[in-house]
Amino acid sequence: EYRRQRQMCIRDSLNEIREAIARYRQGKTLWLDTEVADYQTPKPRLSLIQVLDSSTDLTGEQVTILDVLDKPDLVKEFIDQIMVNPAIEKVFHNAKFDITFLGKRQVKNITCTLELVRKIPYYIVPIPNQKLKTLAQVLCHFPTIDKSEQGGDWGRRPLTDKQLEYAG
Repeated sequence: EYRRQRQMCIRDSLNEIREAIARYRQGKTLWLDTEVADYQTPKPRLSLIQVLDSSTDLTGEQVTILDVLDKPDLVKEFIDQIMVNPAIEKVFHNAKFDITFLGKRQVKNITCTLELVRKIPYYIVPIPNQKLKTLAQVLCHFPTIDKSEQGGDWGRRPLTDKQLEYAG
């Protein structure tokens, strides 16, 4: 099965995350997502940054997960070197949410797939909704994506296999 065959690339040490940031600084386009701990509290914390830097990977096999929970200095480095860099296109599905944790108004060169799909008339792309899960399944022929971990506890470590599978 597709989901079981994937290899996770998780970076959680200071050096691993810094090396990943240095690599992503050289990129032209990054596809990004985030997972947030305590998101329904007054003090949500960025837990994971998922990054794909390959335009040819349609399976997600090359996604790297940066574990940045309680690592504000590394998040700041990511923002300063990636998010505010206008030479790097940053693609999100719901950019408004993600950039809340990744630089807010200082972010440059953002593409939001949710905003793009909202501009396409239904008769051209007849999809039941505009969720990323639906777009991935209908347009990219991804297998069914289990969303049960979307609201999981992203502040707990170690992350469960199901959480890592969802994040990757």
